[in-house]
Amino acid sequence: VQYREEIEATREATFRALGLALEYRDLETRGHTDRVVGLTRRFANELAIDGNLLQALVWGAYLHDIGKVAVPDTILLKPGKLTDEEFAVIRQHTIYGAEMTRGIPFLPTETRQVIRNHHERWDGRGYPDALAGNEIPLLARMFSLVDVYDALTSERPYKRAWSHDEAVQEIRSQAGKQFDAELARAFLSSLVPAVV
Repeated sequence: VQYREEIEATREATFRALGLALEYRDLETRGHTDRVVGLTRRFANELAIDGNLLQALVWGAYLHDIGKVAVPDTILLKPGKLTDEEFAVIRQHTIYGAEMTRGIPFLPTETRQVIRNHHERWDGRGYPDALAGNEIPLLARMFSLVDVYDALTSERPYKRAWSHDEAVQEIRSQAGKQFDAELARAFLSSLVPAVV
């Protein structure tokens, strides 16, 4: 039992290190990895997700942006607005990430789904596969809420950090459009029980 726990802890530490490595390359996301993993655990607790599914979700949180290592610095670190062509390159990070992690034999399918599909939208206007509604894997639908909340409430070179209340209002306004409405309510409840 202790040996298995040590292996699991080593895997998680490795995935965290990969997430942190990306932060060192993409300075605007400093702290993003630990924040999204913490929010992911709270959200999973709200939905009573545990065991292997929780592990798959947390690993997806660590690795969700790993494909950005394949995006050129001129695009990834550009301080201004991206052109349509540059944004098309950024959008490829989900595919790159899924391909990069395909060879990890113990990585669950659900983790790879988080990596590939966390930018899908409930209304089908997301990427890379234009999935809609329940076609989007559950854990990817969950993680998209976490990722967007953290992006909204974090300062970036091209925007100020939104307040918690502003981010909550945006998530509410996008429920049923960008996000699964039921999951959006549960996510907001996981942030602050009195929010919903």
